[in-house]
Amino acid sequence: MAQEVFAMELLIPIIAVLVVALLVVALWQRRKNLGKRPEYKTFFILGIVWLIMGITTDNSAFTILGLIFVIAGATNKDKWKKGL
Repeated sequence: MAQEVFAMELLIPIIAVLVVALLVVALWQRRKNLGKRPEYKTFFILGIVWLIMGITTDNSAFTILGLIFVIAGATNKDKWKKGL
């Protein structure tokens, strides 16, 4: 029991440091790419994959996020870049 408490006391600060580091990296990347527009075709493809994965695994979070990405990508189809 004492080892579990020690492990949690050690694990929580490590997770907190990782979360703060991820936030710093995300904010830095956002400031760096401020003028770029989102890639709506990627949202659509990601949504299809997450929707299928959510339905097959019966995971409602993936299903809902997949639907949101599909809708966001499909409503902005005119903004898709030419390419693959």
